Amino acid sequence: MSMESPKSGAIVSGLSALLLLCLMFFHWYGVELVNTSDLLFQVESAQPGKSAWAALGWISAVLALAVGVSLIDAMLRIVGVGRKLSVVGDVAVFGLGILSVALMVFRLIEPPVFFVEGPITSEGAVEPVMFVALVAAVGIAVGGWLGLRDDKRSCWG
Repeated sequence: MSMESPKSGAIVSGLSALLLLCLMFFHWYGVELVNTSDLLFQVESAQPGKSAWAALGWISAVLALAVGVSLIDAMLRIVGVGRKLSVVGDVAVFGLGILSVALMVFRLIEPPVFFVEGPITSEGAVEPVMFVALVAAVGIAVGGWLGLRDDKRSCWG
């Protein structure tokens, strides 16, 4: 495969990064109010859901970094930057993709708590869009892995 055309890994990670970036503006969590006291009263939430930017704090910065690095790596491959830089890019894309997946799985298992006021706790309830975003993060990691595999083949074969 020539260096002038983007490799399959860069295409996969680049498209996955674009999808993840778009999905970060959708609601990943609904807001669920929970009564933690022994009193019997109903609590209803009138709050809107929260996007990745609003709900995840510093994790959203890691996701944005993974998106940025993936897009930059894909663009550099499209314009045909040399082989030495592509290996570094693939390692960065793969590592940030794996980190993003791990952090998102953590937040699926342990949704964020938005506030606690007395007996009322506001917790995040996972929305389906987060699962699609998780698939996009897996795509970033897979794209980095494919790039590393292609780089290994071009160096040894």
